[in-house]
Amino acid sequence: MFCHFLFEPLYPEQQDEPVAEQEEEVDSHPVKIHFINATTPMVLQVEEDQSNPDDEDDWGAMEEFVFYALNVVSQKEWLNITDEDGETAFFRGADIAMVEIPLQIFSSED
Repeated sequence: MFCHFLFEPLYPEQQDEPVAEQEEEVDSHPVKIHFINATTPMVLQVEEDQSNPDDEDDWGAMEEFVFYALNVVSQKEWLNITDEDGETAFFRGADIAMVEIPLQIFSSED
């Protein structure tokens, strides 16, 4: 099971007004979600984690996702990822076979 809330319609030709092109460049990386019964992964463009270095309890979004996926979520519960556009995708824990996350997404300490 999967749900992805989109701000823009999937089919732009059905839209009343044209979609404005994004002018600012976003540094994003592909996160691939492999489902148990699917042959191709779902690819979401995700921004790098931005955590507060002054707060030890402030994790980045992807670090939190990994923690909950490994330690908290049962098969009937849902995980979520927010993509570069701010749209949130929800995944049932039992349907995910594997998640590929580039290391560049995780916040690095200098």
